[in-house]
Amino acid sequence: MLRQAIPLKGLKSQTFNLIRSTTIRKQHLNLSKFSTKCKRPMVVPLCPCHMRVFSSKSTTVHTSPDLKNQKIEGIAITTKLESSVHQSPDIKNASNADDVEVMGAMKAELQTIKDTFSLRDVPRDSLYIGIAGILPYAATSLSTIYLAWDINHADLYGSGFLFSPETAHHLLELITPIQIGYGAIIISFLGAVHWGLEYAGFGGRHSYRRLMYGVIAPIIAWPTLLMPVETALISQFLAFNYMYFVDARATVKGWFPPWYSIYRFVLTFFVGATIVVSLIGRGQIVRPEQNHLKSLQEKAKSDREHQLADSQSEENARREIDESSEEI
Repeated sequence: MLRQAIPLKGLKSQTFNLIRSTTIRKQHLNLSKFSTKCKRPMVVPLCPCHMRVFSSKSTTVHTSPDLKNQKIEGIAITTKLESSVHQSPDIKNASNADDVEVMGAMKAELQTIKDTFSLRDVPRDSLYIGIAGILPYAATSLSTIYLAWDINHADLYGSGFLFSPETAHHLLELITPIQIGYGAIIISFLGAVHWGLEYAGFGGRHSYRRLMYGVIAPIIAWPTLLMPVETALISQFLAFNYMYFVDARATVKGWFPPWYSIYRFVLTFFVGATIVVSLIGRGQIVRPEQNHLKSLQEKAKSDREHQLADSQSEENARREIDESSEEI
């Protein structure tokens, strides 16, 4: 038995070689599997699963329903369309907040305008007298508009609605100086208010700084009486705005009561509107060079020329008759 036994040294070498070859083969297999997993990590694990699922006999086949016989619900389709079109809640909330902010700003502006024209703090006597002072301006501006329309009506149809063209021109020539003269008086009065408050000592004594406005106002106002009509109206419009600016600054300085600037703003707004209406009305009047309608001066001049021509022709005819009688 000892002869048949393998020497220990040889046994150790064979066993070591066998173990070594087995270990190398296992390492090679593990490396090949690892490299396969690294190269295609999703295909290798899923392929067996898919194969098992599709090759399984217990898999149930889902048949598609009959679309012809199926009733389509309009509510579900509408819901899907609305859900795909609707904005996100954040955008909707932001737009709603912007709308609320805009509406709030508009309401605040309307409330400011309402408070401005309500004139709650203005004394009633001053308010009533101020409104009464606007009435002559309103009457003259509306009269200018109507007379201009009547003159144009006569040009189109041959006769005026209430007045003849000559009467309408005559009334217009009377109304315009009234409006310009009244405007000069009101502008001078606005300057005189500074003098009255200076004498009363309202807001302190300011001497020439306040008294000068009582002199500037008539200096601006009264030369407008010598200007052409359109130039005079525009100059008075600018003068009213200048005096409002002066009074607003004086109110801020404490020279006037706190309500005076709003009171002056409302009155100046209406006076300026009447002046603009008068300018528009006069601008719409048909001019003599644009049509056959003649002014009063031109008609009187033409009548005078016709009368002179007729008298000269009669005199020439009389001379011819006298000369012929003398020859006979």
